[in-house]
Amino acid sequence: MTNNYNTLAPFYQLISRLVFGKSLLHAQSCFLGKLKTVNSILILGGGSGEFLPKLLEINPHVKIDYVEPSARMIKLCQKKLSDSEQSQLHFHQTTFQDFSLQNKKYDAVICFFFLDLFPKVKSEKIIQELCNQLHDSGRFFVADFQKPQTNKERIVALLMFTFLKLSTNMENKQLYELHPILNYSKLNLIEEKQFSKGFVFSSVWKKPTT
Repeated sequence: MTNNYNTLAPFYQLISRLVFGKSLLHAQSCFLGKLKTVNSILILGGGSGEFLPKLLEINPHVKIDYVEPSARMIKLCQKKLSDSEQSQLHFHQTTFQDFSLQNKKYDAVICFFFLDLFPKVKSEKIIQELCNQLHDSGRFFVADFQKPQTNKERIVALLMFTFLKLSTNMENKQLYELHPILNYSKLNLIEEKQFSKGFVFSSVWKKPTT
């Protein structure tokens, strides 16, 4: 199975902190305030859900579909939440490709360090499918890695992809620019921030009204 984080799940947060500090969590959390009034969210590849307590504090009434193929990641996520908070989430232990067949519409879609798991051609298809699952004027939240620009970033990316390939059978083999794909999908960039000296970005996009 590709992109299988079951083995890595217990160590993922520790490894992330050792390599990137809190940059990845800051990238995930910086725009959560923009979700204060939405009613429905689709979260893809949310992993252990470190950002979820803050999201549910900001919006205590939102309903969330949480799609994550790793059973261990889901268990780690559930441990962070109270029973009442868990009642707001519907956990789906499946891949997005299988889940997307449900053809449900959302006010917002969250992809945190999810799109980089897939080769560019596949990401293009996934982003288009996600746009179709957004209501008009819905928001698309992306946090991910930029294509490396410095030697240090190239080394980090090489080590990261080699490790993930061995531990998770990661499908993708190299980082690429996501912004051209997002622009091509006709999403409009609303706001963006950068972390780890530009190696990590977080952005909010809006689906235009048809």
